[in-house]
Amino acid sequence: MKFPTELSGRVWHTTNLERYAMIVADGVINANPDIPDNERWGTGLGEEHFPFVRSLGGVSVFDFRNFDVDVTDWGAFVPCRTDWQSAVWIEIDISVLGNSFISGQSIRELWHKMDSTRKFMTQIEGAVIGSIPTSAFKKILHYEQQSSSFNTLA
Repeated sequence: MKFPTELSGRVWHTTNLERYAMIVADGVINANPDIPDNERWGTGLGEEHFPFVRSLGGVSVFDFRNFDVDVTDWGAFVPCRTDWQSAVWIEIDISVLGNSFISGQSIRELWHKMDSTRKFMTQIEGAVIGSIPTSAFKKILHYEQQSSSFNTLA
């Protein structure tokens, strides 16, 4: 599969339509939203094994600015999680987030520095510590598995 040009070179958060509606209603992407752990990525083994970014109190974002498509494992989420029929992609304006944004490379370095064994997606998983306000959204795309296409939501 070819990496989608629509996502290349930018920072994104992905979610489903139901959760996107929650985000819009709340006005933020919460670091710890009110959704069951069994619906989250990498939470099956319990809290002590929660993903690295979550353990930092952050929101996972995909940092597609500088990564090698051929050596990075992006297929489980891009363009859509394998267990979803569609996905909403929210482009994040990192320039308005200040120090709360941590790049994919910096997350990797922090993971090594902390000698962590928690899950994260090497090279492409960045973080925003705390919540992301909707005012930091640049573009919203909706991807449909059935049509294999992106459409602009906002």
